[in-house]
Amino acid sequence: MSRPYARPHALRAALVLPAVVLLGTALVGCGGDDSEGVGSDPPTTAGSTGAGLEVSDGISPDDLLGCLADAGLPAELTDTTPLGVEVATEGIEVQPLDGWDGDQGVDLWVFADPAAAAANRAAITLSDEDTPTSRIAGNVVVRYFAVPEPHDQQLADLDACLPS
Repeated sequence: MSRPYARPHALRAALVLPAVVLLGTALVGCGGDDSEGVGSDPPTTAGSTGAGLEVSDGISPDDLLGCLADAGLPAELTDTTPLGVEVATEGIEVQPLDGWDGDQGVDLWVFADPAAAAANRAAITLSDEDTPTSRIAGNVVVRYFAVPEPHDQQLADLDACLPS
């Protein structure tokens, strides 16, 4: 008498092992410096530029953070890199902004210079031109979470910190 389920189990086992190996290989390939542990990046603080960013033309992440703090805006460095960006950049998130019910915030991506910002704009904003929710300000790519109100004081304060 044959076992009707012997083949499906054998086939399933034959497929599971390669899938586990592929997943493990993909996870090992992701992440940062192996000396810090697989998949971990060194923490980034307001005083460091963990991405190795050296600004040659424009505002530095530290200067931008200082200006935003002086304006009373809730800003902090992020420890992420936008998908598709392969050059050094520092991300700053400004969130939440008052009067927006938690819906408004702004991602600021600081690059070495305006040319690098322009070259990486589409990876961040999915557009090669200014839109109602994104633009370039010098060496900074600006991405709003929602379409900004034209007379919002906090956004005016944020704009005053950005390079032209």
